[in-house]
Amino acid sequence: STIVAGRENNIDDSDDGSIAAGTGNLITSGASSAIAAGQRNELTSSVRSSIAGGHFNTGKFSSNSLIGGGRGNQMLNSTNSSMIAGRSNIMSSAIDSLIGVGDGNLLFTSTGSALIGGSGNILQRTSTSVIGGGSGNILQDSTASVVVGGRDNKVTGVESSLVGGASNEISGDRSVLVGGSGNKVFGNEVVLVGGKTNTASGEFVTLFAGENNN
Repeated sequence: STIVAGRENNIDDSDDGSIAAGTGNLITSGASSAIAAGQRNELTSSVRSSIAGGHFNTGKFSSNSLIGGGRGNQMLNSTNSSMIAGRSNIMSSAIDSLIGVGDGNLLFTSTGSALIGGSGNILQRTSTSVIGGGSGNILQDSTASVVVGGRDNKVTGVESSLVGGASNEISGDRSVLVGGSGNKVFGNEVVLVGGKTNTASGEFVTLFAGENNN
């Protein structure tokens, strides 16, 4: 193992580890892992994983994974995954997944999924699904679904898309909800666009705008 420069850096019980620079960085109980720079970053029990920079970032029990930078990000028990930057984001038990940037986002138990940005978003138990941004959005128990922007929206359907708006929800499959607030889609293959507190619970339904429609 090798420490090239910096100060107060340490490599403990790790094979082929390296720290290039920075302050107070630590690699412990891992193999073939590296910290390039930054302050107080830590890799523990990780294999072929890296932290490129930033502050107080942590990787634990992960393999072939990367934290690019940012502050206070955590990657736990993940494989072939990346966290690019941002602050206080957490990725746990992920495979082939990504957190881009943002603040306080959570990605749990997902495969081939991505949380691009925003704040306070949650992506969990998903496959090939994406949250593009916004705040307080939840995408869970889903496959091939997308949430793009907005706030406090929720998707649990399969192959469904929710774009913008606030406090909207899709639990049906292969459905689309665009904008508005307080709208709910419970049916399959439904399109609901805009409006307020509308509910679509049938199949093959299209509903545009209005308020309190069912």
